[in-house]
Amino acid sequence: MSKISDNALSEMRIARAYVQILCILEDRSEASVSLASIGNCEIRMFVGSKAYSDGMSLSRLELFDHDAKTSVDSYSCHKIEDAVAVFEDFIAQADRLNDGTKNAVLNYTSTFVPEANLTYVSTKLQPNGALH
Repeated sequence: MSKISDNALSEMRIARAYVQILCILEDRSEASVSLASIGNCEIRMFVGSKAYSDGMSLSRLELFDHDAKTSVDSYSCHKIEDAVAVFEDFIAQADRLNDGTKNAVLNYTSTFVPEANLTYVSTKLQPNGALH
């Protein structure tokens, strides 16, 4: 049995989210997908006119704090590898922002999107190791 690295899982999650957004963009000029919810924070991916201003970025990732109702950090990504590094950094930032989640675990859920013929994987970090 082979073990897939956290980095590879993050890369697959981001690639799937990007494909999902491209399917949404058939009907809209911009779209976003939630990559992970960690306590009060959410990591989102944006693609479209609001995603970037340089015209060259693949997407923009944002760390959003729902309690403060504000963006904590964001980054324009040119490659999936960039997005993976930013995603992992945002997970660490969200963990620090959510004091009580030091012993938390990621809960993976998947949703099949028939129109796009793909499975979207989302995560939630649950406090004290309790999966919900």
